[in-house]
Amino acid sequence: MIKLSNITKVFQQGTRTIQALNNVSLHVPAGQIYGVIGASGAPVKVRSFAVRRR
Repeated sequence: MIKLSNITKVFQQGTRTIQALNNVSLHVPAGQIYGVIGASGAPVKVRSFAVRRR
């Protein structure tokens, strides 16, 4: 099982603050498959950073 609760991810780009995720939750039950697709550089990568706590 994978469970993420209330994930928020903010990036600094110079003087600009970019909020990539805001209070996102995800629950994937054991035995289920979940796919995330998107363009290169899309939120797919942002979610992986958030999960790894970077």
